[in-house]
Amino acid sequence: MARNHVVFAVLALLAFVAHIVANLFVDHMYWLPEYIWGASVALATLAIYAGADRAFGNGALDRGRAIASMIVGALILLGLMYSGITWLFIGADMAGVQM
Repeated sequence: MARNHVVFAVLALLAFVAHIVANLFVDHMYWLPEYIWGASVALATLAIYAGADRAFGNGALDRGRAIASMIVGALILLGLMYSGITWLFIGADMAGVQM
């Protein structure tokens, strides 16, 4: 798993972009952004853990790429956290939690 940190980072970035695009179609498929959000969280977490394992493990050859994967995963998690908080608590009309 440690060698796949770049793949996890790229897939997390693609899933984050897909989540942003899926928010445009929330009127037609209300469930789609939530599932993509969950997949993006999982991929970003895997990018962080696989990057940390590769960067700080024994015989780390591509330490720079591994650290970059960790940073990309952390930035995507921050973006997903902002997106989730905005969707849950702020919303379009500032009415609180939307049901």
